[in-house]
Order: sequence, then structure tokens, then C-alpha cells
Amino acid sequence: MPRNKSPRPSLEGIVIQSLDDAIDVAYAMKDEHGRALAAATVDGDGAVRALKVFARQCTIKCAIHWLGREASTDPTARRAFLFSSTTRCVAEVNDVDLDAYRQAVRQLSRRDLEVADWIQFDGRHVRSLSRTVGIDPW
Repeated sequence: MPRNKSPRPSLEGIVIQSLDDAIDVAYAMKDEHGRALAAATVDGDGAVRALKVFARQCTIKCAIHWLGREASTDPTARRAFLFSSTTRCVAEVNDVDLDAYRQAVRQLSRRDLEVADWIQFDGRHVRSLSRTVGIDPW
């Protein structure tokens, strides 16, 4: 039996201009997809230009690569966001995630795309990796 593809999320009206907006996207992703990894690009006004939810087997490297491609094909993309909903508790800082976040910042800055934040959500706790490393992009 053919598997139904989930429809591409509607980007109309999605704006990320604050940490609360980014957290709302993380909650919505968790509600719709359960455990997932997603990435988004936004323009200078915070309007979401592209949003992708990745298959479970994808890693943060997949998301960084996708963001890089989006940055090279969409001249209006200014900032990037990463979102992950997980079953692993995010209340404690994970050094592997911090290293991946820093790698994303380095790689995407070469494409003139600012990584604004990586929002992690486990169903109880929310972590902003930008704030964890001492950056306040808001």
C-alpha cells in the first residue's frame, strides 16, 4: 500500500521575531510530528521562507546542509533556526549538541546566514542553545 506523504507545511503567516515565536514553532512541531528535527530560514522581517521537517534518521548535519542550500538559492533568507523535539531530557546541557550548534554557526555564516537559535524541546523543558552559549539573538 503506498505511503501517504505528509503535505508541505504552510508557511503563510509564520513569523519568528522572538524567542516565544521560536518556542511556539517547536511546540507545534512536537504536537504534529512527535520526535523530530526541523530547520527554517526567515527573511529580514522574520517571515519564514522555508521550513523542513526531516526524517527521523536524519542528523543535524542534514539540517545544516539543507540550510546551506536554502541560503544559496533564496537571497531573502537572512537567519536560520533549528528545532528538535526529543525524548531525551534537554534540561541538562549536551556538549555534542553545543558542538553541532557551533559548527552550524560557522558553516552557515560562510553563506551569509545567521543561525539565530536551535530550540530543543523534550515535552517538559525547552532549551535555547544560543542563550546557552551566551548569545541573545533577540
